[in-house]
Amino acid sequence: MNAILEFFRNTSPWVSVLTCVVMLLTGLLLGRRWIRRRARRGAAASRRAGEAGRAYALQLLAWEGYRVLQEEVVAKGTWRVGGRVHTFMVRADARVARGRRRYIAEFKREREGSASNRATRRQLLEYARVFPDHGLLLVDTEVGRVEAVEFGPNRAG
Repeated sequence: MNAILEFFRNTSPWVSVLTCVVMLLTGLLLGRRWIRRRARRGAAASRRAGEAGRAYALQLLAWEGYRVLQEEVVAKGTWRVGGRVHTFMVRADARVARGRRRYIAEFKREREGSASNRATRRQLLEYARVFPDHGLLLVDTEVGRVEAVEFGPNRAG
């Protein structure tokens, strides 16, 4: 510490300011690198957890007697506003079958694994519209459960 103070005492103010700016920029660049590295590591860990959850969900479906027909099912949906038709894409985790019945399965973990979760429920409602000839399954990998989800008719309150 004394050497640093001695350096600043014995140099011109411009050199001291320039040295501080260089040190500050170096610290910012190193900090930015560290943040990026942590983000990459976090993303990789999340991806590994997602892959493990996906494998477990597929295993749960097999244990319950479902046969996987297709993973990552992509389909197009439409809606109309002011007479104009708009399209959107959905990506469901799997299309499965048990007996003659086909289902769209959505894999979730933790708090998302319940149809009580608003975002999950809305996602399942979207699937119900895009895949009207399929049943819906919610696979909760946190508790190891496969549940059929059905939406009833709307009733005015």
